[in-house]
Amino acid sequence: LPSAVKIVELYQNVINEIGQEFNLGSDALNIGYIGPAMDNLLSDWIKKFRKLYPEVKVHILRYSSSKVVEAFQNHAIHFGILYEMNLVNLPGLKYQEVGREKFKVLLNSEHPLANCSSIDLKQLKDEPFLICERSCSPNYYDRVFSICEKRDFKPQISQTLGLVGDIYRLVSAGLGVAIMSYSEARSYDAYNVKFVDIDDGQDLINRVVMA
Repeated sequence: LPSAVKIVELYQNVINEIGQEFNLGSDALNIGYIGPAMDNLLSDWIKKFRKLYPEVKVHILRYSSSKVVEAFQNHAIHFGILYEMNLVNLPGLKYQEVGREKFKVLLNSEHPLANCSSIDLKQLKDEPFLICERSCSPNYYDRVFSICEKRDFKPQISQTLGLVGDIYRLVSAGLGVAIMSYSEARSYDAYNVKFVDIDDGQDLINRVVMA
């Protein structure tokens, strides 16, 4: 019994030390997420959680795809919302699919193809393409080029951007087109853009997971 008590005390001391270092504990919930993954749905979850547990503080932190791995490793967040393409194998980390998005072509709403139900990427062979820098989001960057290569299409990259979100603004300004992940859970009303289907290929599915 004395040995068992010491083990329990040691365990509790470690938990307390981790809580102090990373501001975790019974009165705080730290959530991390990548980019726009489930923006609106995440907000609904938080509202419901706060009604059930008003005494728990909720901290929501946005990460780049490279930094979210460090956050899990350092126990800086309790759980995260991220894309399947950002998954990493970490001991004790479990994943559950919570939604799906789809890669589509992002066009200015006044573009001649904006009202099409679907388009062939080769119809955009002369269009200036926008994409984020690979260092910003390597998984997204590689995924876009993989989608293009599978359809024998080579995008004419006119500009690379430091933030994925800036792509919406430049497309809205009519400075190019892009391939982006579309979510029904997110509002795009702030931008003058349209999403158009490419086709029904399985490689266009972008799964959103909770880790």
